[in-house]
Amino acid sequence: MKLAKICIVEVNVGIAANGRDTHVSLACQKTCVEMLMALRDRGGFAMDDNGLIFDEYKAYLNFEGEPGVGDVFFKWVNDVQWDGTMCCRKSITPHASRVFEEFPADPTLAKFDRSDRKYAALAKECGTDSAVYNAADSDWKHHETSFAHNGINVVNLCPGELKDCSH
Repeated sequence: MKLAKICIVEVNVGIAANGRDTHVSLACQKTCVEMLMALRDRGGFAMDDNGLIFDEYKAYLNFEGEPGVGDVFFKWVNDVQWDGTMCCRKSITPHASRVFEEFPADPTLAKFDRSDRKYAALAKECGTDSAVYNAADSDWKHHETSFAHNGINVVNLCPGELKDCSH
């Protein structure tokens, strides 16, 4: 699997890779597992200095690195997030109305899920060599064109399974 130079991984990819508490098919789970393992083998992910993405991972994935591949990925992230050869760390700035200063001030993105804006803000901060990886949250697909127009690449790993999600 070819990955962007810098990958921003939405928590739903880890959840889907774990294959529990999710609506995704085995095919989607397999795609997410392959993506996470390829990233782990290569490195090149991004985290925000605020710890917001890490905190969301912590809420849904297991520090022990088991029983699922999403948990293995999270343990790896925990272990290498301060290694500059594996992880690109960037600051994202709180903003009163857009949630983050780096989130595009584009009216077509006004209804995008506020809790997922940290991923888009981080991608914007990381530049065009980055991409947000999404498993099955339809909000990313609904706004994909607007994100592309604003220089944010989105990779929907399971496009046939996009659902309205709460995480």
